[in-house]
Amino acid sequence: MRSLFSTLFIAVVASAVSLTGASTFPMMQLNSLTAYPNAKCLDNSTAGYYFAPGYGGGSNKFYIDHQGGGWCETEAKCLERSTTTHGSSLDWPEEAEWRKSLLFSTSAEDNPLTHSWNKVYIRYCDGSSFTSNRQDPVEVDGVLLHMRGIDIIDAVMEDLSSGDKGLDTATDVIIGGCSAGGLAALLHCDQWAGHIKGQSPDAKVACAPESGFFVDYSNMTEKSTFYDLMGYSVMLHNPVLPTNCVNNVDGNLFQCMFPEVITQHLETPLFVMQSKYDDWAR
Repeated sequence: MRSLFSTLFIAVVASAVSLTGASTFPMMQLNSLTAYPNAKCLDNSTAGYYFAPGYGGGSNKFYIDHQGGGWCETEAKCLERSTTTHGSSLDWPEEAEWRKSLLFSTSAEDNPLTHSWNKVYIRYCDGSSFTSNRQDPVEVDGVLLHMRGIDIIDAVMEDLSSGDKGLDTATDVIIGGCSAGGLAALLHCDQWAGHIKGQSPDAKVACAPESGFFVDYSNMTEKSTFYDLMGYSVMLHNPVLPTNCVNNVDGNLFQCMFPEVITQHLETPLFVMQSKYDDWAR
């Protein structure tokens, strides 16, 4: 694990100024989760992920990224979200380049660690960082909303492991994401590691969220910026939260939506990338 973290650290520091003009990014193919009936977006369309195969020394290594894009903590906001690509898959392209960031780069110069790895980009369409777990749809203004984020994660894990993608024989895996996707990486970090090591016990797994620390702090009005948001989100989405965190906190379980609490109970090695100037996650 030390070599994985050392190389990741060197890669991040080396790219801190900018990616070079040599950086290219893979064209990724949409994999719809049609075989998994509960893996649904808010509007009941089929969830999915984008995949680009690795090659050479990266054939058995994976970078798995959770898309970000805020949250919907009220029924009205989730209804609005269900009409966008963050709540519906109806307008997702069959192929696309995603996240022109370091770990997706195929340039060995810019990205010595993961340039040849399998790349996975999980599209975000449940509104709760892939934690929602409402067994029955919620009716809002005559529209049924489906809150099945945890089923999406479960389906992606199974699909990557049971077909020809090769996660079941992985040797090295980094779990990532940015913003709400960075929070998703933290929330599902141990779940991913448990799944991967259950099939490939010697695999090295690390979590590397980007700008995913949305902390419970008071702003100039002496009101916590995210306390109400996360509280209402938990009440609406009935989320599945990290087991180790839930088993070790006192009081409100929605504390386990906050990274400063989640990280106290993570078992998987963690490498945090956080912008000092991020207006949301600071």
